[in-house]
Amino acid sequence: MVKRILGGLLALWGIAIIANKLMGNNPESGNEAYAAGQIVGLILGGLFIIVGLYYAVKGGKKQELETKE
Repeated sequence: MVKRILGGLLALWGIAIIANKLMGNNPESGNEAYAAGQIVGLILGGLFIIVGLYYAVKGGKKQELETKE
């Protein structure tokens, strides 16, 4: 259950990252490092959405402990 909640929060965080980029204004276009950081941020936001939705829907695997005697 905890993985589902954290997955939902992660997906919301990813949506917030992408929404911030889409609604934000772009400063001077000559700064290449800033542009690279924005692209990495968008990729990270998309990854957060994908992984967050996966865990929100699937809930992760339950680990079963096997004991060898």
